[in-house]
Amino acid sequence: MPRCFLLSAILVSSALLAACADQPLDARSGSGPTLRSSVVSAEDEFPDEAPLRALAAEIPGFGGLYLNSSGETVVYLTRSGAEGQARPVVDRWMRRYGPRGRRVPAVAFRTGAYDFRQLAQWRGAILPDVFGIRGVQSVDLDEAANRLRIGIVSEGAQEPVRGLLSRRGVPEDAALIAVEDSITGLEDAGSVDLLHNPGTIQGHFDAIPGGVQITYVRSYSPQLLQNRCTVAVPVRRNGERMLLTASHCTRTSWINEATPIHQPYSDDYGSWRAGVEAIDPPGVDCGFMRCRYADAALVRTDPGRPDHFGHIARTQFSASSVYPDTMGSLDIDPNNPFFVVSGTASAVAGMRAYKMGRRTGWTYGRVEETCVLVSGGSNRLYRCQLKTRVWVAPGDSGGPLFAINADGTVSLLGVVSTRTGNGSFSYHSPMAGVFRDLGTFQVSPTDGPPPPSEDEEPPVEEGGCPPPQLVC
Repeated sequence: MPRCFLLSAILVSSALLAACADQPLDARSGSGPTLRSSVVSAEDEFPDEAPLRALAAEIPGFGGLYLNSSGETVVYLTRSGAEGQARPVVDRWMRRYGPRGRRVPAVAFRTGAYDFRQLAQWRGAILPDVFGIRGVQSVDLDEAANRLRIGIVSEGAQEPVRGLLSRRGVPEDAALIAVEDSITGLEDAGSVDLLHNPGTIQGHFDAIPGGVQITYVRSYSPQLLQNRCTVAVPVRRNGERMLLTASHCTRTSWINEATPIHQPYSDDYGSWRAGVEAIDPPGVDCGFMRCRYADAALVRTDPGRPDHFGHIARTQFSASSVYPDTMGSLDIDPNNPFFVVSGTASAVAGMRAYKMGRRTGWTYGRVEETCVLVSGGSNRLYRCQLKTRVWVAPGDSGGPLFAINADGTVSLLGVVSTRTGNGSFSYHSPMAGVFRDLGTFQVSPTDGPPPPSEDEEPPVEEGGCPPPQLVC
């Protein structure tokens, strides 16, 4: 299987700011409060951008980096003639964080209009107030466009946003204002057909892997009603066995109410319990809103329920995310029933990502944007979420987002969170944010090998990722 660029995890012990909400994620209908300036530094506020900031420190005029459909690494430069200085820096960076044991993907330089650090400063200048404008849903430093990108859900927000940009000294051409579909929740509530669906990710597992169905009970009377979600992966935290899933896959997000979690579901007597919600911290005051780093929670596994640590259920085939309603396989592959998790990784714009979910199975698509700030409604904010073309639907919440490595193992990128109403985009909480919220833990027995040092030359072999694949 060919392999292509995968940005190795470098932020396991640090994290990026994000937030989530139990409610559907849509822009606030009210005018919003007057927001205060954030006092945290870019390193604290956007730690997942540390690799890009490092390149910006070494390369004059560095404007961003992404993967194109040909598998090339495209680097923006604002200064002509800087290619010679930039190439060895990019090559060294790629050797450290790129594909180990494969030829480093070709690097293509493109003229950029704006320096990455300048765009970051402009983003910081508008953040105190931009989410107070009615209809603003998202803000991103879009490294694939070399611009700021501000997502709005109504045309009426354009003029107030332009006015804010002008007052803060942001050139009109430096920001893209785009009308986008409203973000909605992935609630999958209702009565549950009490069938085990053996041989599928909706069925019962004696040892629980990632990517399979879980539920929590909303009510037992007068009718048994349950919300269906997905496990991201079993983990180990300070020696305890736990299951990673989404915060909104508990009764109340951002609050630890010790919600009982069942696999694959509960009956009227609370059978098949998998564990109890253990870690689901409240949002923090991030200077102008309530923030969470990730839509994530940990469930302490019951002693009587074994898990399949470091494994994600593998179904028989995957499907590309072609809207509407893409369905991958739900049936476990009898010849290759599990993905082995080698560790965590961070995503880069343009790479291919996969997900496993109890509703739509195994699907894949392109990472469109990284480190997107998203309004969560009710004065809540996500920070640094991944925006992808990976199809998700209600019930897939909490499932794993991952990349497939050349050796067949997978690197965990994040946790499925939500999507736009029409499903054209989905949002995921990256693992760096998960670690910031929940503390560090192991996602596999080894957590994978460390990246090569800057001085290490990896063995070179032919290969790479043929178009249009970006991660295989």
